[in-house]
Amino acid sequence: MLDYIKYHFENKITKSSNFIIFLFLVAGLSSLLIVGIQRLIGLDTQLSLFNSWWDSITSILSIGSGDTLGERVSSFIYWCLNVTISGSIIAFLTTKLSVFITNLNKGKSQVIDKNHYVIIGWNSNIFKVFEELKAANLNQKTPTILCFNDMNNVEMRAKIDLEYPDQKNMRILTRSGDSYNLAELSIANLDKAKSIIVLFDELKSSYNIETSVLAIRKNIPDGNVPIVSEFHDETNMKVLSQLKGKNILGVHTKSIIASVTSQSIRNKHIASVIMDFLDYDGDEIYFYSGAKFVGLSIREISCSLMGATLIGISDSNKKLVLNPAPQKIIMEGDELIVIAEDDDIALSLDESLKKTDTSSLQIKKRENDLYQNRSILIIGWSDLGRKILENTIPMLHEGSNIHITYRTDILNISPSLTIPHEKVQIETSSFDKENFSITKEFLMKNKFDTILIIGYIDHFTNEVADTFSLMQNLQIKTVLEEINSKDRPRVILQLNDGAKKNLIDIDENNEFIVSNTLSSLLMTQLADNQRLQYIFEELFTPFGNEIYIKSINNYLNFNEGDTILISELINLCLNFSENFIGIIQNDILSLNPIKTNEIILTSTIEIVVICES
Repeated sequence: MLDYIKYHFENKITKSSNFIIFLFLVAGLSSLLIVGIQRLIGLDTQLSLFNSWWDSITSILSIGSGDTLGERVSSFIYWCLNVTISGSIIAFLTTKLSVFITNLNKGKSQVIDKNHYVIIGWNSNIFKVFEELKAANLNQKTPTILCFNDMNNVEMRAKIDLEYPDQKNMRILTRSGDSYNLAELSIANLDKAKSIIVLFDELKSSYNIETSVLAIRKNIPDGNVPIVSEFHDETNMKVLSQLKGKNILGVHTKSIIASVTSQSIRNKHIASVIMDFLDYDGDEIYFYSGAKFVGLSIREISCSLMGATLIGISDSNKKLVLNPAPQKIIMEGDELIVIAEDDDIALSLDESLKKTDTSSLQIKKRENDLYQNRSILIIGWSDLGRKILENTIPMLHEGSNIHITYRTDILNISPSLTIPHEKVQIETSSFDKENFSITKEFLMKNKFDTILIIGYIDHFTNEVADTFSLMQNLQIKTVLEEINSKDRPRVILQLNDGAKKNLIDIDENNEFIVSNTLSSLLMTQLADNQRLQYIFEELFTPFGNEIYIKSINNYLNFNEGDTILISELINLCLNFSENFIGIIQNDILSLNPIKTNEIILTSTIEIVVICES
């Protein structure tokens, strides 16, 4: 019975006229109930029941009372007019206010901020960009970050608040629009921005980032705002980056991953050095005026500079040189390129360390670096894997061995390279999903020192490729548990999404090269200082100056327990045309160490340098 009444009531009440009648009925019955209660407790016994009811309902509806029928009819007419006119005004204002709020929520209003960061596009990298921009501006005024993409503005705001709730010391604005449309892009005030970061937009099907970049540059007629964009097509990136006066800085994710991974294969600490340069947690690369160092040599400054480590110079013509010659003299207009904890450190020299004599050290005569043969196992394959190998091979000593194994149910042709590789032996083998061929005996026989797991990104989405890699890692981990810990190879796992690494147990043999993290960090660094592009390009490629980690035994003859100052190590490396940037002791990396620190020499110490191969 109750459901029957509820059903018919809901059907009747949905009509607006019925709803008004219902409200009058509620008012009438409520008035009658109030009169009954008043009379029950001895109140309001002077008037008749109808008059008491009328006074009660006029109080509820604010009609106004009256003693006669005429007065009551007149009050009711006034009340109807009042409700009609006031209600119309209120309804009009409410509608206007609602439209105004709705338009605000659409994110179409003009941005008037200046010197703000603009992020165009949307993918999971955006939250890492937030984090790094926040860290980069800790000692600056609260940064303003504008997010512009196709997403509904209310939904975008909700996603940001959910995924990145800690927005203290930063201001995040959102605007919704088409990144291909010049008029809609204009609301972002692009020509007054500090820099623009263009992410590959996962919201657009068949997204073309080149079209967005072309539309953005049309909104910056003077070309004075740097546009940092990630590209999937390296050729298009080069074409757009070469446009004169448009300040377009391209980040090709595959190239970055290939470079960092190939360098990491040589030594596990190289990835840590690169990450330290890219994120804002440790030491970064900064430019400082060289005015107070004019007339001094690179050697003098390098050995005595306090609070920072010199790695290069930018001359008066803005030409950047990494690892400059030790005898190079600082001139007017030169800038120092240094590794430092922050950009507000006051650089100074310790005069007691400003020396060039190394005669007291027993320096080794070095003809060739003490390279070792490498044995590398690659599980999985993609175009990224090919790039990694082609970057790695020039760094390997002759006689090194690379074994590539892949799944035949995914790849139907054997992996191949496009560069000569005569000095390195390359073998391939295959397996299917039901028959994993990597066994303890196989690993022990080949004595692999490094295992690199690569996702099949050319055949699957990022999520699926990462899942394949994680499963492969678990299979390898099971096999490695059968091997003595000191004989276990390093396992480098390439992932597209850094959040995935939290899904597995990580041990000391596991290392991760994460695509979205690296590209986000690099884009953020370039957004803050576009001059860093040259430095990172040189450090990340197998040509020119790179990061190397070498044994102390390459430099000195010494007795275990001898001591040496960091400044003396710097001076020593300069004799070999190498730029000291850090030291590894007890497997712990220390970049930009204090120059007055004294270390106890052991054969396990390694030196981190920037030099040519």
